[in-house]
Amino acid sequence: MEKIKEDAIKAVVAIIIGIGAILSFKEFLAGIILIAVGAVIIGVNENLRSLFLSFVKWIWDKMTGKETQKMEGSPGALQQQAKMDAIVGDVVNTGKIIQNININRNQEDYEKRVALKTIYKKMVKPLRTLNLAANVGVKNKKEFNEISESIDEFINTKMENELELDDELLNKLDEVMGAFRHTSHELYTKVQKNKFNEGLHGLKSFDFVMKCKEATSMIKSRV
Repeated sequence: MEKIKEDAIKAVVAIIIGIGAILSFKEFLAGIILIAVGAVIIGVNENLRSLFLSFVKWIWDKMTGKETQKMEGSPGALQQQAKMDAIVGDVVNTGKIIQNININRNQEDYEKRVALKTIYKKMVKPLRTLNLAANVGVKNKKEFNEISESIDEFINTKMENELELDDELLNKLDEVMGAFRHTSHELYTKVQKNKFNEGLHGLKSFDFVMKCKEATSMIKSRV
């Protein structure tokens, strides 16, 4: 270990002095020789060479964004994605129950029940497409725009039917709307930078999934 430290110090000092000689004193030959000496020291010491190459790779990954991709592809991130996919599946299955509930036109709260079923249908579409996009990114701007349009359709439907909603459910749907917008904005930031097929990470990015689950449970209890 001491040998590695000693060689590392020699190599770094030689390279720094060499670069300084070239940039500050225009001593190109001396500078190149010193840089070459530092490179040789790194090359001869196998352990030091491995550390140096690992450092270079780390810098390259940072510059190219591969570090973020590793986080997204880590076991923890994959487990999170699988969990969110399972919750989306539960919401969809619960929605099938909601859609199969027959509503009698003679019921006093007929309009309210119809509104609830309509809101659910408009909510589940962006839930599914946004969850997929948050996992793997969007392919192009058109796909992002389609997701944004489905979110707008949900928001408009919610607003059109707000008179049929109680305060508790209305507040929950407002939370869904806010979570949709948050994740959509994160995706929009990537689209602006032409970072396609690149997913998001972090629990906040997938908060809309939990909000939709909670809203679906509330809708089911009221239909």
